[in-house]
Amino acid sequence: MKKWKGCSLLVCIALFAAAVYSHTEVAQAVVAAGNRCVMVIIPSLYLCSVLASFCIRTGLLEAAAVPLNGLCRKLLRMDGIFLLILLFSQVAGYPVGAQLVRQMLEKGSITALQARRMLCCCFGCGPAFLLGTVGGCLGTEACVLLMAAVILPNFVLGLVLMRGCRADAGSRELSLHASDLTAAAQSGAAAMLKILTMIVLFAALTTMFRTSSYLPDAAAPLLEISNLTEFLRQGGGLPAAAAFLSFGGLCVHVQNAAIYGENFPFLNFWTARLGCAACTYWLCHFGLRFCFGTAAFPTALQLQPYEPKLTQEGILPVLCLVVMALLLLDKASLTGKN
Repeated sequence: MKKWKGCSLLVCIALFAAAVYSHTEVAQAVVAAGNRCVMVIIPSLYLCSVLASFCIRTGLLEAAAVPLNGLCRKLLRMDGIFLLILLFSQVAGYPVGAQLVRQMLEKGSITALQARRMLCCCFGCGPAFLLGTVGGCLGTEACVLLMAAVILPNFVLGLVLMRGCRADAGSRELSLHASDLTAAAQSGAAAMLKILTMIVLFAALTTMFRTSSYLPDAAAPLLEISNLTEFLRQGGGLPAAAAFLSFGGLCVHVQNAAIYGENFPFLNFWTARLGCAACTYWLCHFGLRFCFGTAAFPTALQLQPYEPKLTQEGILPVLCLVVMALLLLDKASLTGKN
């Protein structure tokens, strides 16, 4: 234990020294990450996060799954709710899957074992995130191919891991109240705050490691997936980009763990992510050959350099983000006092 504490202290001192050494680059990275959060991450994820919370709180998702139960039990050996969560998580964005699983667990609809299995496959970048980051440099066919290559391994894995899963039959009451909408909005804002803070932190860490030459530029998406645009700009291949999207990056992994809470199955989750990333790479590779006759899709020439500057149009969203964070922190402090 003493050795562990000593190593942790040395790591913190080293990180602090590296942050001071590369303070200019880190400051620019933080500004760029904050701007990207406001302009890309919040627009692509916030509404899906609120809708996911609302559907679970009101029982809409369970009600929609009831007509599917017969067919799903016969063909897939699972209840319809598991299929809906699997599909929703693939199109809503990375952390929404973990948010759905956590709320289903808190509601008592699924068991802890089922939740751990679902976390490994209810994970996807979603089309909004894809289009907001790298989709602008790709054609429609390439975007569809990239999205399909990311979704298919997760979907197949989900059918395997959730086979035989049954939901609690007593958790399907439908109840719509105005308080559910406000609670869902607060839940979505709380999830977004966790996501954004980790994105800014990992942007700073990634820049610090890259400045110190400890992290190759090509490996930056392993830490923070938003670096994928820079990866493509520097000549990275589309199959590798698809594999990065499937893996998600350690920043997204920490976001999922923060949203889910304690007992996050990191070992099983990382094993699943590495396996899905490998499958996604080859699916995209052969898909490019089949659709375009080549595995090297030209993207770098269509990407414009990104400048980490806060424009006048970006001031209002930043202020809204600050107000949202302050309101959530104030609510948390009041809850703690009570």
